[in-house]
Amino acid sequence: MKAGEVKTIPFSMPFQMHKSSNDKLAEKGGVLGTIGKMGKWADDQKSSFKFKAEVDVKGASLDPSDHIELKMIK
Repeated sequence: MKAGEVKTIPFSMPFQMHKSSNDKLAEKGGVLGTIGKMGKWADDQKSSFKFKAEVDVKGASLDPSDHIELKMIK
């Protein structure tokens, strides 16, 4: 790419979500679900996901990059 040039590139990104043991317990409900929720609270567990892109620009000493926070919707 050249400096100042903008390109849109459609893509797909398959992934598999991995859950912590506390997340798995919390989903079960009942007593085990309560234990999982307490474990997440005690460990202050929070999951966050980011997508980062970087492009190689000819003649640039530093390649521009950007990232966004992803929100997971069930």
